Amino acid sequence: MEYWILDESHKPIPVDDVLTWGRFFEDIEKRRVAETYRGRVWISTVFLGIDHGFGQGSPILFETMIFHSRRLDGWTDRYHTWDEAVAGYKAAVRLVRTTDILEAELSYYLDIIPALQSPDKTWRDTFKWLFPIAYKRG
Repeated sequence: MEYWILDESHKPIPVDDVLTWGRFFEDIEKRRVAETYRGRVWISTVFLGIDHGFGQGSPILFETMIFHSRRLDGWTDRYHTWDEAVAGYKAAVRLVRTTDILEAELSYYLDIIPALQSPDKTWRDTFKWLFPIAYKRG
């Protein structure tokens, strides 16, 4: 098995010695690309130190994961380089933000739809009121 560490410029370097690899891994700050909390949702991007491509092509050495999200918990993406990992991390943060916004909007509409329903209204009438542009006749 080939082990990897990062140099000061975040370039992956293969190492044969598991002790060198283990010492590098003792400090999470050396291998953390980025992390953030958005409410209780945790977005984390790290250097893995082992090729998760398992020898198929360029080594896959970085990973972003989303934790504690109702819709995205366990979402994962992996990368070859530090720069790809940074870009992937930013994309994951945008994904969480967008999902939060969409969930809030959906929750709002799901809360008000029953209030709009009455015996003399149909679902079509309700959605025409909620989304008038979709039903606008030209």
